[in-house]
Amino acid sequence: MTTFLKTTATAVIAVVVIVLASLGFDSQNTPTIYSDFASIQQAEENYFKTHQAYFQVLPNNVVPSYETGDVATNLGKSLPPQARIDIYQTPDGSWGYQIIFDSNGVIYSVATGTESTDRTFVASTTPDTTTATSAPTDI
Repeated sequence: MTTFLKTTATAVIAVVVIVLASLGFDSQNTPTIYSDFASIQQAEENYFKTHQAYFQVLPNNVVPSYETGDVATNLGKSLPPQARIDIYQTPDGSWGYQIIFDSNGVIYSVATGTESTDRTFVASTTPDTTTATSAPTDI
């Protein structure tokens, strides 16, 4: 992993931790996959060195047909069933990936690569009930 990628990954994880704290998450209710991000990122970098691409993982540790092997073999261990790793290649040819984890109505995403800022986020999947879903009848 290059110094730039290490610095970027560290900064992205720090931002996610700050965002989680601002949303009221702490070590008691933050998904355990966050403690695994560093090892997943290192495994992805090792895979990239050999294959010149990152390893994609679908939910439930399913591997797309264009990948070979399984998750545990390629990344050192299986991911939680609600986690996935999406990979991308930008028009300029650079590669990146994002680790996405869905837990209790919250989607967590931590990314590396040139699009990491846009692909790193925490979002609720709970519908916003503060907006009207119909027009008033007395207009």
